[in-house]
Amino acid sequence: MRYGLYLAFAALWWISVSFASFTEREAEVMGPRNKQLYIAFVFAGAPRSLVVPVVHESIRVNLVQALCPAPICVAHVYARISRADNTHKPNDAVGDTTRVESSVVDEAVLRSLERIAGGNKVFAEYAETGSAEEKKEMVDHANALNASSKLRHDIYRAFDPRRYSMHFLRDRAFRFMTRHEQKATQGGQYDWVVHVRMDMGWSEPVSQPIFSFDENHIYVPSMWFADTPDTFALVPRRLADTYFGIDGLIIPPRVMCIGGPNFDPTTASLKGMV
Repeated sequence: MRYGLYLAFAALWWISVSFASFTEREAEVMGPRNKQLYIAFVFAGAPRSLVVPVVHESIRVNLVQALCPAPICVAHVYARISRADNTHKPNDAVGDTTRVESSVVDEAVLRSLERIAGGNKVFAEYAETGSAEEKKEMVDHANALNASSKLRHDIYRAFDPRRYSMHFLRDRAFRFMTRHEQKATQGGQYDWVVHVRMDMGWSEPVSQPIFSFDENHIYVPSMWFADTPDTFALVPRRLADTYFGIDGLIIPPRVMCIGGPNFDPTTASLKGMV
């Protein structure tokens, strides 16, 4: 009996210590005005495997809930969705575009995003990869810049269209988020912005919640020997314009890598230049 009481006391002590440390950290993060943290989870591209339950459930539990614990953190989901998917082709900078046109798929994608948000806000828009509308949006963006910057956009778009489209889509998804940001955060800004792929499952929870990360750094997976992975990024809001913006990637006066290892110069042409 005494042994059982001892175990019960030890368990209660562990729970109280854990709760106290969490409460202290919660108070530190929320501050004297009891401010909640707001995180925008930004998705861009073709849904691919998002609608498979094991995928979107892993994003919901192992990423969103683990990184942004309620009630001290509020997670909002933003998605710029393309029904067309531009997939990799060897020695081809253009890629291979396939399209899915189905209201059933659309509904499944939206349900998956709502599930990930866990009852919080979801903002979604459609923009088709490879469409005439996307091309016009790209051209209009470049035409609004000065001559030197416009030329760099035109070169990248002509000779590396698949990767340009990927970066442009991410830029537009972020801009879509900024249009709703002030109202969604009750007059403020998001504290963090997360770049997330729709087709990437999370096999285990993020090891620490958002308030354990330094707001002076951008966090990406340590999975490539060089370059920044495009699979995930945890970005402080004040650095998000730099990370997501396509102009910051293209306009600085340095040499551009056009097409990467899949670029075949024999198939390139200037017909994409405008």
